[in-house]
Amino acid sequence: MALPGWVDWTNTGVGITGLALTLGTLWQATGAREAANAARTAIRRRNVADALDETLRLAAQVKAWTACERYSEASVLLGEIIPHLAQYRTEFDQYIQSDLDKLKESESNCLLLAVEFRKDEQNLPRMPKDEILRHWVQIESALSTIHGKLRRDLYREGQ
Repeated sequence: MALPGWVDWTNTGVGITGLALTLGTLWQATGAREAANAARTAIRRRNVADALDETLRLAAQVKAWTACERYSEASVLLGEIIPHLAQYRTEFDQYIQSDLDKLKESESNCLLLAVEFRKDEQNLPRMPKDEILRHWVQIESALSTIHGKLRRDLYREGQ
């Protein structure tokens, strides 16, 4: 009779050990999933920041063309910026949620300037150059703010 009791205790011990190992594995898998989600979020934020780098470069070039009164070149580059801003607004909205209004305002300013640059057949806008440049300062300021916040968040996550 001693044998069945011993087998029962052994089976109970093996079952408890198996349960403990399963719970430990689940705990590690949960931690790995959370780490993977955090890494994915950081990568997406970095992608947004890198995309904004390119858009800021184009915006600076448009401002330079505008300052030199080369509106046709500025208009071409502006045609590249507008779709990027629309894409950022839809694709990256969860990463720039707090600054979504600044992005929308920048997009509407770009659309306003695109219409302004194409008004005259001689490619001369009716809006004064100072006012156009003031719009560009607003656009660059908004985009730089969003970019800076994303880079700051990436820096904080890296520490």
